[in-house]
Amino acid sequence: MFVQSLDDRRDTIRVNFITDVSVTLPRQDTTIRGELRDLSMSGMSIQTREQVATGSPCTVTILINGLYSQLVVNKLEGEVMRSEPGIVAIKFRHKFNWQPLFHGYGCHGQKNHGSLVFN
Repeated sequence: MFVQSLDDRRDTIRVNFITDVSVTLPRQDTTIRGELRDLSMSGMSIQTREQVATGSPCTVTILINGLYSQLVVNKLEGEVMRSEPGIVAIKFRHKFNWQPLFHGYGCHGQKNHGSLVFN
């Protein structure tokens, strides 16, 4: 079910989706890993133990593991918009064209399978 708060200022729908993600930060010459928490056409948030400087340019790779295959979405350019303990929010440089694909995964929110829950 999709429910969007009237207070939500986002232009696009967010999909709650849990899967592995890596974020490469060229200025820091490092890559952090975490779990994708939600995704929209304009950005995403990840759960991670790492803290990242706000404003840092980055490149994102999303890994979706199935039972017998893996889907890799990479080369997503963005910028860190918010970083606080446990959460990093990233705004994509360009609209994320593959976001509708994530609506097709509905495996009860298990890690690497996603969840078709909107909020």
